[in-house]
This record gives sequence, structure tokens and C-alpha cells, in this order.
Amino acid sequence: MQFVKKNEILKEREMTSKDSGLIFSITVISMFIASLAFVSVLGALAAANGKSYNDYIESVNDSFLYYAFNYLTSSASLLAAILVFSAVKKIKPFSHAGYVKPQGKYIIIAVMLSFGLLFTFGELNELFLSFLERFGFEKPDMKLPNGEWWQYLSWLVIVAVLPAVFEETIFRGYIKKGFESASPVFSVLMGGFMFCIFHQNTQQTPYQFLCGVVFALVALKSGSILPSVIMHFLNNALTLTLNFAFGDSMPAALYYTLIAVGGVCFVVAMVYLLFFDKRKTEEPEREKGDAITGSVAEGRKSTASGSKEKSPVKQTLSPFFLYSFVGFAVCIVSWIADLITHIG
Repeated sequence: MQFVKKNEILKEREMTSKDSGLIFSITVISMFIASLAFVSVLGALAAANGKSYNDYIESVNDSFLYYAFNYLTSSASLLAAILVFSAVKKIKPFSHAGYVKPQGKYIIIAVMLSFGLLFTFGELNELFLSFLERFGFEKPDMKLPNGEWWQYLSWLVIVAVLPAVFEETIFRGYIKKGFESASPVFSVLMGGFMFCIFHQNTQQTPYQFLCGVVFALVALKSGSILPSVIMHFLNNALTLTLNFAFGDSMPAALYYTLIAVGGVCFVVAMVYLLFFDKRKTEEPEREKGDAITGSVAEGRKSTASGSKEKSPVKQTLSPFFLYSFVGFAVCIVSWIADLITHIG
């Protein structure tokens, strides 16, 4: 991964909504292929041990290797998606994603928001889960076997570092940038929606949407995805650390203290970002032959003259949905399947 100066980023070809849709579909397809490979390997191991698939899964379900293989397969699919997209667009891997040095204040803001999201808005999951339980939803039981230090340190890399880098490169890097020519607000909200639907995790949908929106807002304000990488890492790393330290028995006083401190941190950081941060997002230089840029500019002119040309948002959505259709279809079907599977 190579860090570049901001003025060098501005000279590169801007990501379009078509690119956003393309990388999303490539990522989902890559994840789907990785899932099939994961199941196939487990099926082969079950056969080699003379067990049925379900019996074999039950026997290894609490093992470190099972979860490590699962998460590493997922990260490998994300990396593969980045490499395939880079090859298709003929760019260097991780370029165009926004790996530039941000101002120090955005790192502090990222840390504050991470605490707020995890400790205060993490309860959003429980509220949504309570709602789903009215319809017979049963929370899936998933534990990370990190009883030893070496397992805990391994999880920090497997569950915190790799997903933070790869997912932020895709979602706050390539995908968000494809919507910025239409509307910054739209790019932030759309980024949150795509982030939550991509994970196909029913019970965490509201929380993942909120995380996606906040991550995208910080990336937009800072002009870099490094703060969102840090936020993503902290969200996963703090969860692992608390699980390692307390398991399911965190002291109540500490629990409520973390919620209160997290809430204050979140409110202060968001108020500053929305009302006091006067930094203007730098507009990237657009190539003269860029079809998307040209159509947006023409849309603005025609709107001023009173014609009924499509708005920049509508012009952006058309190519995006065309190229992201496959990815969205797979994610929505998987989300529904996850919901039905856990309803008793």
C-alpha cells in the first residue's frame, strides 16, 4: 500500500458511480465464491473423517482453526475483489482509494466516534434484536475462541486489521467516491446502506448502517480513508479486547460508564464535524472527456434554465444500479435467507 500526496490524488481519474457498482458486484461475487470454497473444504474434511457435514461442523465449531479459516477466507475474497477491480480499471491496487495523510484532529475524532458507536449505539443491536424476537428470531451463538494470548493477538490481525483495511478500501474508498459527484450527503447515506446490506447480518443491520454512515462522513470531511480505517479497526479490536478480558461478565459499573463516556464522545465529535468543522471538501480535477462529470455539469445548467433534465443524483444512480444489480440481488436474497433461518 503506497501513500500519496493529496495533489497527486487530484490528478488521477475520478471514480464514477459505474465504478462503485462494479466494485460492489465484484466484491459480493468474490465473497460468494469464497463461501462456496469454505463449505466445500469443510465438506471434504467431513468426508475424510467419516462424518456428516453437520456433525463435523458441530465438532469443530468452537475451534480456533475453524474461525480463523472462516475469517481469513473472507479477507482473501476482499483482497481478490480489490485486485480484480484494479486489473479491470487498469489502476494500481489500493490507488484512487484515498490513502492520504489526514489532519491530526480527524484521528482524534475517529477515536471518539469509535467509542460512541461501540459502547452507546452498540445497544441499537439489542433493541433491534428484541424487536425481531417478537417474531421468533433466535440470536445466533458465535464465540471467538481467544482464551490464550496468542489467540487474542491473532484475532487482532484476522478480525480487526485485515477487514478494516480491505473493507474501507472498497466502501469508503472506491464506492463512496463514485457518488460524490452527485451529492456528498447522498454518498454518505448510500455508503451506509451498501455497507449494511453487504454484511447480510440481520440482527446488526441498523448498527452497521449507522457505522457505514459515520465512517463515510469522517472520510468525506477528512479527505482521507485513514480515519475510517482506524475507526473500523477500533470497533473490532475493542470488541475482541473486552471479550478477552471479561467474556460475558463485564462489571455493570464499567459497562454503564463506557456507555456514558461513549455517548459524550460521540455527541461532541458529531457536533464538531457537522457544525464547526469548516474544512471544505476538495473537488477533484475532472478530465474533460469524463462522461459522468459532463452530464452532471449539463444537468446543473439545464436545471438553471428551467428544463426537466435529470438531477445529478438520478444520473448517478442509473449506471450504479446497472453495474451493482448482481451484487445487490445476492445480498438481499442472503439477508432474507439469514432472517428466515433464525426465525424459530
